[in-house]
Amino acid sequence: MHHMPDSVKQHIIARKTHKVPNLAIYNEIQKACVEEVKVSHPQLTDGQARALLQHQAPREHSITRHDVNNIALRLARDSYRKDENDVRSVQLLVEKNKDKIICHQSQKCHWNAAGQVVQDAPFIIGVMTDHMTRQLALNGHGAAVILDTTHGLVKYMFPFLSMLVMDDWLQGVPGAWAMLSNEQEPTLMTFFDAVKGRVESLKPDWRPSCFIIDDCQAFANALRQVWPGVPVNLCIWHVKKAWVTNLVSKVRNLDDREAMFKDLSAIMHGAELNQLESPDELLAAVKVQMQQFCSKWSYYSGFKAYFETEWMPRPEMWVLAFRQYAHDQQSGTQAVEGYQGSIKHSYFRGQTNISGRRMDWFLTTLLEEIEPEYQRRAAMRNMGYQHKARLESLVDEAAKIAAYIPDCLIGVHELLHRVMVASLSRHGYAHEVLHPNTVGSTCTCEKGKRGLVCSHQMCAAMAVSGLSSKAVGDRFISGDIGLAARKPGLVDSQLPPAAPPIILDQRQLRRQLDQVWRQRSGITTAAKAPSWQLFQHSQHSSGTFVNTQQQQQQQQQSRVQPLLASNS
Repeated sequence: MHHMPDSVKQHIIARKTHKVPNLAIYNEIQKACVEEVKVSHPQLTDGQARALLQHQAPREHSITRHDVNNIALRLARDSYRKDENDVRSVQLLVEKNKDKIICHQSQKCHWNAAGQVVQDAPFIIGVMTDHMTRQLALNGHGAAVILDTTHGLVKYMFPFLSMLVMDDWLQGVPGAWAMLSNEQEPTLMTFFDAVKGRVESLKPDWRPSCFIIDDCQAFANALRQVWPGVPVNLCIWHVKKAWVTNLVSKVRNLDDREAMFKDLSAIMHGAELNQLESPDELLAAVKVQMQQFCSKWSYYSGFKAYFETEWMPRPEMWVLAFRQYAHDQQSGTQAVEGYQGSIKHSYFRGQTNISGRRMDWFLTTLLEEIEPEYQRRAAMRNMGYQHKARLESLVDEAAKIAAYIPDCLIGVHELLHRVMVASLSRHGYAHEVLHPNTVGSTCTCEKGKRGLVCSHQMCAAMAVSGLSSKAVGDRFISGDIGLAARKPGLVDSQLPPAAPPIILDQRQLRRQLDQVWRQRSGITTAAKAPSWQLFQHSQHSSGTFVNTQQQQQQQQQSRVQPLLASNS
């Protein structure tokens, strides 16, 4: 390496300053050397010139990939390594980035009489930049906050904790990071207290609707201590994974194993539980179902004891019927796990040669590469640059949900400028779609307030226009519907302020929803009540509503009935 000309070294350093990949730099140098050889030997081809470089070229013409990697490695080490000692280097980085580090505690250990290392104080470092604080305050208030840990990012094998929230485009954005030496409750509480102090300095009344974690009791206890009263939900994927693991080890019969898993899933997703309004009634009904499950499968005493110990005391954490609040349609930790996998793949794959993944290198990468990249992506989305594929997926999802909403739950104003759509997920509520089937279409639901395409807007546009779901979806994608909400300021439309959800008559709504669920289950019922009866008790409605079954009977029957039959 010491024989390499300084001019070549400076060229590599200059290109690495602009973050050019090592392979691209090597290809540039090789191409320049080949052109220089062909100037003096014009009869040679590119392959012959490269062969000549390998055997007879001087040092400046025989640069290898190893040479480029070595210079890049030394340059990277100089950029993040403030001291040869990793602990002192991290302390210097913390002092340099005081505005981005919300908590830092050095690890303290001692040797006991048996010659073992005992930890007196855990290592804690929490990262929360101004941009992450704004994201957590804006998108985490009244919404779900997802937490998960991953390992293997540094040579010490410390867990890396991420707090994720969903932005206006339902894209996961980081709200806070932490590198911890353990996942014990006191360690987690230290970090959560720092997060709470930082976010409440920007929004004093900040309070999420729920937390979503994997099955880690220390996380649940720490979150309840710092944010008392906020529900802590378990990821349904991790819950089912735990069930399957114990079913495989405790239940030998394959048919019984499958039947038991179906019974457990029925308790988790129970549709009949959604019709219960009182939390006490819901808890009592769930306890009855769990007791019935234990009685039915009492033969398998091992799994019965496991279920009674692990899951019966805390049904509110894994039964979906308890989640009667806004949670951004998130029922698991898949969003944060996919985000962590993306970080590993994009920034840390193949980096094991960088001094064994030191802590100062990881912290520098986090602050100078990963966080600015997520900030850039958020700025692009806020300016209205949304990928067409993402919009198409939102439209497709809205169309699938709209297929479950029958005509009897849709009310259209006689002037066709307002549509009321009852909510299937929140019994007793309806959402108002203003200016349906126009560029200024908006909805009062959580997704509609964020400018996203929702099933209520889809139903309203289909009811007003009589078009199919595919035709309405194409209008959403082209910008003919709802563009003003997706790109604020782009379209000058005078829209009224968003109204709160309209509370409907509970008895009428339960009757209508019961008929819907019975139809989906293949049970015959009496004829549906006219749709105007569903909305006549609305406290906030003005004007009159027409019966959509009489106005759009043929179009709506061709849309709703086959879809309900196919999904039953």
